[in-house]
Amino acid sequence: MKTQNSKQEKIEIYPMGWIESPITAVHKGPAQGQEAKVKGKIIIFKKFISTLKGLRPGDYIWVLCWFHLAKRDVLQVHPRLAREQGLAGVFASRSQDRPNPIGLELVKILKIEQNILWVEGLDAIDGTPVLDIKLHFPQIDCPEY
Repeated sequence: MKTQNSKQEKIEIYPMGWIESPITAVHKGPAQGQEAKVKGKIIIFKKFISTLKGLRPGDYIWVLCWFHLAKRDVLQVHPRLAREQGLAGVFASRSQDRPNPIGLELVKILKIEQNILWVEGLDAIDGTPVLDIKLHFPQIDCPEY
């Protein structure tokens, strides 16, 4: 079933903040943030500070971000862990290069101070716009296979 707006061609999204990271270029970051435990900050615009209420150090959160330097014309890639299998569609990969380069970062909150989250597990580069944050619920986010 399609809703009235399901065929719209343009969606407007506004950043909630940005990432401060020691990673300064796409090729300098880890393939996955959890592999390298990169530490950085998520700076939330002050007008959205109330959205952080209820988050605590030790919580894991999903950070949706906009990979602003990604290539948007890429539809297929060689998957990192299965290169010998040939090309796969970007939806079957974790590539940042894709038509809508929305990043999904699972990070651990180390410290919260006003509108700043100190986190661990980043793979985004410095200046990456943050679109949203969602609390990680292991019992929901990690179904048993």
